[in-house]
Amino acid sequence: MERRLRVQLVATVFISLAVLLGVVTLITRYVDSARMDSNADDILEIIMRYDGSLPDDLTLPETGTDKEPSEEATKEARYFVLHLDSNGDVVSSNLDYTTRVTQQQVAQYAQDALRQNTEKGYVGTFRFLVQKETDGGYTIAFLDRQRQMDTLAFSVQWEAILSLIAALALTGIVALLSKHIVKPIIDSQRRQRQFVTNAGHDLRTPVSIISADADVLALDLGENEWIDDIKKQVRVMTDLTESLVTLAKAGEGVQHDAQDVDLSDVVSQSVKGFGSRAQLEGHQLETQVQAGVHVAGEPSYLERMTSQLVDNALKYSSEGTPIQVSLGRKGSHAILVVRNQAEHVDPSEVKHWFDRFYQSDKARTHSKAGFGIGLSMVEAVAEAHGGKVVGEATPDGSTVTIAVTLPVQKGSRHEKH
Repeated sequence: MERRLRVQLVATVFISLAVLLGVVTLITRYVDSARMDSNADDILEIIMRYDGSLPDDLTLPETGTDKEPSEEATKEARYFVLHLDSNGDVVSSNLDYTTRVTQQQVAQYAQDALRQNTEKGYVGTFRFLVQKETDGGYTIAFLDRQRQMDTLAFSVQWEAILSLIAALALTGIVALLSKHIVKPIIDSQRRQRQFVTNAGHDLRTPVSIISADADVLALDLGENEWIDDIKKQVRVMTDLTESLVTLAKAGEGVQHDAQDVDLSDVVSQSVKGFGSRAQLEGHQLETQVQAGVHVAGEPSYLERMTSQLVDNALKYSSEGTPIQVSLGRKGSHAILVVRNQAEHVDPSEVKHWFDRFYQSDKARTHSKAGFGIGLSMVEAVAEAHGGKVVGEATPDGSTVTIAVTLPVQKGSRHEKH
């Protein structure tokens, strides 16, 4: 539990920092790119105003922008200007201020610019400005922005690298402090589990006494509905107590006292124990258990997990429908699946099935509804054994499937087999 919380904390911090710094980098990239385009447009407008060339004097006329391009920017500008007729054919060109474009390429540049059907844009690394002439032709000025783009790309690259380094550094600091950060949470959960465990053990004694007293009364007075009701409630209290204790202990893990468990035998025996009840309630138990599936764990936990899955299926199955229980091995995992037919299960509730004490509205009105901790206990046992549990309901809500995946026992003859 502690390790998982620390990993989640560190991962959350790293992802949050990475996303934040990534957004900042993108915004910076967008602002710098917009500023670069604005500067290029100012220079292009000056080129257009002076009939295809930049003035030599340093006193530039107002262009209608808040900030004029600098003298350095205009002196270093590399550009060319094309004049086109109304058909889009190049009539004349001025290539005196660039060496990157040849006379044979100007027609393609002109067509690429006109094809975009916009006043401003880019053709490769050239920013262009299109001006419609009174005779129906066009004047297009192209400004080379290769150098500025390379500078911007270099800047963005280093911003991204520095952002990543900063995120890793801060995440490393959080990782070093994570043990102290999660310690109050771990201590609180440990005390909570200890309380539930102690309470469960303390409840076993009075429940056992009540059960024994009920048996004595049945011997003296004979069986009657009141004694039967007492016994029924004792069984309910016993089941609740055992589920709470299992839920609390499973949260502590089972690695320290894990043993080689024949899960095939555990599942077979657990399902067999529900045979009479299933027959009495009009259900058929269909089992398909692969032999020799072994896992490392606690037999009593695994038995209770399996029993809870079958019990849950019996409680909420449609009348007279079969219940399917299968156990098989896929790769290095054992997969236990329990499937039953149900009545109008809401698929949107699947994500809540394993919440502690959660009960759907249908479950609350069901005559055999439990306390809402059965599937929570199943999940706790699965996770304590290094596995996971998932639930699924068909879109029409007619079939419910719960699957538990557990790693098989490593290094044993069963795994090799």
